Amino acid sequence: MKAQDATPIVAAMAAAYIHATSYVDKGRVRKTFIQGQDRRLVVKPFTTAFVRSDKFRFEFRTDNDDPKQAYVIWSDGVRTVTRWYIRPGLEVKRDLDHAVAGATGVSSGSAHTVPRLLLPDVVSGFALTELTDLRLAGSEALDGHMCWKIIGRHPDAKTDTTLWIDQRSHLLRRMFGRHHFSPATTPMGTTSGEFDTETTTDFDPIANEPVDPEQLRAPQ
Repeated sequence: MKAQDATPIVAAMAAAYIHATSYVDKGRVRKTFIQGQDRRLVVKPFTTAFVRSDKFRFEFRTDNDDPKQAYVIWSDGVRTVTRWYIRPGLEVKRDLDHAVAGATGVSSGSAHTVPRLLLPDVVSGFALTELTDLRLAGSEALDGHMCWKIIGRHPDAKTDTTLWIDQRSHLLRRMFGRHHFSPATTPMGTTSGEFDTETTTDFDPIANEPVDPEQLRAPQ
């Protein structure tokens, strides 16, 4: 298939998020750390709930489903707070952009990927619409949903990112990327070894449907 065929599909994905009146998902990040023959898998489940223009809630859990080990971002358009189980109480954030930025790394990117598409004027940073060298690699069914399989490259990376975009809703259902990390000297003066990561993020997205108020509950 022609490479240029991928561009309108990614544009349609962007439009689906920008024009969504509401959005909910639940998903899971599966990140495998690979060093030589050793492989270690970390799994982080997450949920997102959003009602345009100002109601937002994101939650992820660290490597298990224990509700006590959650990181929550919540905003009603006036007040934005986070709650992380390793810190006592709520933390008031300047805005949603700062709250999302603080959770991006520890959530393996799930705090940022979709909010960046839903609210491009609010949430900053790299967006999937900025992938370069886009190419269409055919179609594939995920859980009964036919998806376009798009491969692109982060402008600052040497590896590809693969997207599975639902052919009916144009919403993102899966994302995969592999990254290589070279040995580096840490601030403590020790050298960390060379390793790779493989990250698969799965989404179960629903847009433009009523959102249960429970899905937007404020953290306590």
